[in-house]
Amino acid sequence: MSLAVVILAAGKGTRMKSALPKVLHQVAGKAMVQHVMDAATSLAADNTVIVYGHGGDKVKSVVNGDHLQWAEQAEQLGTGHAVAQAMPLVKEDIVLVLYGDVPLIRPETLREEHDLGDEDRVRRHHGNGSEQLLQVVREVGPPRVARV
Repeated sequence: MSLAVVILAAGKGTRMKSALPKVLHQVAGKAMVQHVMDAATSLAADNTVIVYGHGGDKVKSVVNGDHLQWAEQAEQLGTGHAVAQAMPLVKEDIVLVLYGDVPLIRPETLREEHDLGDEDRVRRHHGNGSEQLLQVVREVGPPRVARV
């Protein structure tokens, strides 16, 4: 089964109070989105699409990766809209959507939690008529902390 990775990197980061696009803020010496790209690269996807918007030229100049495709989200109309901008570039069987501002995502998490390392499990998931898979993480720590 073929795999496409879509990385959402179009947000302004208004709450960060910075002119720099949110995904370009540095964590451990690299832009947040580059950490996500590095983790996604370990999956050897057939296709990687970066959805850009605010500060798109800056994002394009910073993100490194082979065979990237770029989809513009001219107006930021939400996550679903961002994914919709990428879909004309996606022909693969499986689409993994990642947020570009989650720099601590690990390659192991992408492979294990999304069953991408076990093609039979993915086929069974698809075989049951499922169209989507949502990862939800239960955090240990302060009560009001959640991650979807």
